[in-house]
Amino acid sequence: MFQKHLKKTIQKALIVISLLLISSCANLEEEIGFKVISQSAGFTGYYIADGGSIVNFSDSQNVGGSASHEVSAGQIRNLEVNATSKTGAISLTIKIYRNDVKVKEISEIDIATPTTISLAYKINEEDQTN
Repeated sequence: MFQKHLKKTIQKALIVISLLLISSCANLEEEIGFKVISQSAGFTGYYIADGGSIVNFSDSQNVGGSASHEVSAGQIRNLEVNATSKTGAISLTIKIYRNDVKVKEISEIDIATPTTISLAYKINEEDQTN
């Protein structure tokens, strides 16, 4: 009787462990990226992926009064992005994407002086229900 119960318990535990491993592997295939956009002037900033090193960036395009920078951070689990507008910018936005779908965004508009915004993302946070 005890052996039969132990065998069922071990089988259930193996199923749960297998499902957790499959779920973990699926999350690692998620591509995370971000865009920073400002209007009328550029920006500088940095990002940190998975608690690693700080990576600095600045606007890489300034077309028609709109400055932007786009980064594909790769297969990561956590991302922090910080951007500071330059003098003359009227708006600043950070957008975070998972597999090319926007999952999080922050914007400041009608800014008159250099302004800093920050956005943090943990993979699958948009899937969580309260």
